Amino acid sequence: MVKILSGLLLFLPLCSAFAVAENPPAEGSGSLGTIIFGIVFLAFCIGFIWMIWRQEKKSKQPPK
Repeated sequence: MVKILSGLLLFLPLCSAFAVAENPPAEGSGSLGTIIFGIVFLAFCIGFIWMIWRQEKKSKQPPK
């Protein structure tokens, strides 16, 4: 097990050393994706807060 872990620790830096670097993407090409991600992220946050608030409201009501 020790040999596997030590070999893995030596193997990972070598993998990154031999990786082929690609050209960076053109600037400004991801603005639409960023906007869509922001809208979806905010929608999930609002939905999560609403569900927590709804569960809290249900737990405060007396049982019938």
